Amino acid sequence: MVFRRRDAQRRHGALPQAELSLRWLTARGDWCIGNTVVSKTATRGSTPRSPAPSAARPRVRSATTITRVPAFTLQFPAQDIPALAARFPVLDERRYEATGAAARARGYYTRGEFIAICAWKTVRSRPRVASNSAAAVRAASRRAFAAPDEATRIGSLLELHGVGMPTASTLLCFTFPEAYPILDVRALESLGVRPRSQYPMAFWLGYLETCRELAQAAGVSLRTLDKALWQHSKERSRTGTSGRRAEMRAEVRAEGLEPPRA
Repeated sequence: MVFRRRDAQRRHGALPQAELSLRWLTARGDWCIGNTVVSKTATRGSTPRSPAPSAARPRVRSATTITRVPAFTLQFPAQDIPALAARFPVLDERRYEATGAAARARGYYTRGEFIAICAWKTVRSRPRVASNSAAAVRAASRRAFAAPDEATRIGSLLELHGVGMPTASTLLCFTFPEAYPILDVRALESLGVRPRSQYPMAFWLGYLETCRELAQAAGVSLRTLDKALWQHSKERSRTGTSGRRAEMRAEVRAEGLEPPRA
């Protein structure tokens, strides 16, 4: 495997102070060293595919951290997706769909729209989310909507206070519903992956690619797949109170918040 020699590269001007963003979809099972994907078959001295130095910096783990990209595997027959989605709790999402459509047409989120959609995902983040200025929200969401690659798109939203990968995915889902799923602990369980408190960029890109492939193969929208994944986990859940608290703590930490006391 190939490790980036960050100090030497920085001294010779090959690496900017901001870490390079991941600009490709990871192959399942490959290793991710920080935001660089390295094939298990790479040989010493070979060069990993690197993004352009001008790429915006997503908030990811340090390049010295090695993360295994999990294999996302649907835990139920794909033909059950429509039926499971139909049993999903009835929610009136029209307000948020309209908010996302307005933001997309405008080219950015207003602060009020941003706070409302973040609260839809989790109300616990509201104090930190509300600490973002209107200018910061506008600038970050404008960069995200105009981004040329997936890592820069979600990475721009991660720069905002109180926004972790689950909330950032929700902001993208309501803005581009045909292209983005919502990252959720129940959805992960239905894909055979345990929730975690940190989601590296490679994890999100792998999840995104898997959901797109599943939805396309099943002939359903990503939102329908979202609902089916959530409902399957809900129906098969046998965890007690302590198990649900553990899931809640993982999701809260993923947003950069302190978990609630038991």
